[in-house]
Amino acid sequence: IVVPAPDPELFGARVRRFFRAAALEDLTARVHAHAAALEVKPQRVQVKDTRSRWGSCSTDGALSFSWRVVCAPPFVLD
Repeated sequence: IVVPAPDPELFGARVRRFFRAAALEDLTARVHAHAAALEVKPQRVQVKDTRSRWGSCSTDGALSFSWRVVCAPPFVLD
């Protein structure tokens, strides 16, 4: 993460954005791999700022994950 001007107020937000983007990319790839193997089609993958759950699914096929899961070991994504 490159921070052009170290501003303590902005640093935390930039780090969270970085981790959210990384989580969305990694989780989307894993969801598509498992969906193909299971022959299902999730409607959407989204990353949220949840604290008590790693992930959930809705009846309309939306998969929601905590961005914090990207900090866990890779096998956790599966």
